[in-house]
Amino acid sequence: MYRSLFTLYLLFLSLSWTGICHAQANAELYDAVAPPDSAFIRAFNMTDSSIQFEVSTKIHDQRIPAGQFGGYRFVEPGSHRLTINGHSIQVDLTANTASTLIYRTEQIQVVNDSLINEPRRAQISFYNLTSSDAVLETADGKHRVIGPVTPGQTSSRMINEVRIGLAASIERYNTKKHYEPLLLRRGQSYSYAVLSDNSGYKVVSATNTIDAND
Repeated sequence: MYRSLFTLYLLFLSLSWTGICHAQANAELYDAVAPPDSAFIRAFNMTDSSIQFEVSTKIHDQRIPAGQFGGYRFVEPGSHRLTINGHSIQVDLTANTASTLIYRTEQIQVVNDSLINEPRRAQISFYNLTSSDAVLETADGKHRVIGPVTPGQTSSRMINEVRIGLAASIERYNTKKHYEPLLLRRGQSYSYAVLSDNSGYKVVSATNTIDAND
């Protein structure tokens, strides 16, 4: 049976709505809930309190804690009204694509996520939510992993399965912020973000998931 590129991408990268991290274990479950040629949307909460994320074509809202990524929600391609804490935007979502809404207090920015189909490796995406160029590098600073990424943008790449510590570097200010080391498993995808706060910069990392609630 034909599967769209992004359906395969999500299966292989284990964006599991159950939270299980093995694509083979939940392929049947995923097939049962995500129609082919879906569009995928999620939100990242940059505020200091939880937010309510609403999709006009969904029954249930999603509560996202402060400084966290929500799970991807799948919808039919087309026009959708997306609302966060009462602030709405209308967007046209295309089949086989994924997007992240970056929510700052009363401000919503749409960032297009990368689609890569490679089940034998891990995918990492780096979101630069600062006002300066940023780089994702190994914790020891010896190897550049992604970047530089311009402000408000994201970039992705595939790497072999490895346990690794990474850091976000704001080279203009000679500033580096470290992430907790993670075991990056093949067939899974991960998000790394760096953002400005009152004390300078902070970092957030997450294993990507799907929220299959209607």
